[in-house]
Amino acid sequence: MQRKREELKCKEAGGEGLRHTLYLDESGDLGFGLGGTKYLVVAFLSVPRKYDLLRAIRRIKEKMGIPASEELKGSSLVWAQRRQVLEAVARVDLSIHAIIIRKAGVRKHLRENPNVLYNYALQMPLVDHIKNSRLDKVSLVIDQRTQKVTGSGWQLDHYLRVKLMAEEELDVEFSCHHVDSHNSLGVQAADVVANAIGRKYEKGQAWGYNLVACRVARERQLYFDEEH
Repeated sequence: MQRKREELKCKEAGGEGLRHTLYLDESGDLGFGLGGTKYLVVAFLSVPRKYDLLRAIRRIKEKMGIPASEELKGSSLVWAQRRQVLEAVARVDLSIHAIIIRKAGVRKHLRENPNVLYNYALQMPLVDHIKNSRLDKVSLVIDQRTQKVTGSGWQLDHYLRVKLMAEEELDVEFSCHHVDSHNSLGVQAADVVANAIGRKYEKGQAWGYNLVACRVARERQLYFDEEH
């Protein structure tokens, strides 16, 4: 029933099949020394009609008096601002997918290769979502600074295509766009959501997460049962 509704929406928009835009960002870090976070959260918003989200974030920035050129960062917003952004996200037709890495459980060889760890973790919720939702066309939008972790944009793109098309044998049109988050309202929204999920695990502050919980489709945990 859900797929039929999505197909109808796509056809009404002038397209064929299921087409989603995925906006991705993370909260926390992949450092394993003193001062690092306990968890790394990688989260993405899967949006069937991306302009619904972009319009909502643009309006909420105007309402809060934040200039269009100023980037929304969950770690920089005050409580009331984060609440307004998260409430705006929750009103949009989208689904939230996240994987939470418990860094204490990461083994030594992966600690020394954070790009491998990040790519491995990212593909889990992403491949599952594309496969289970039977998406035909996917556009992944990711902050270009993430390339510092993944090694290079091409490396991540290539890895995901291998997982989707070779290993899973999915007939999906996949594209990956590395953008400046200052210019992407979708990535900014993903940042605030990832921050809310991160606060739930890192600090036990679940109020932000609870505001978008109705949109969380999958929340996966990695290395929660392992000790280094």
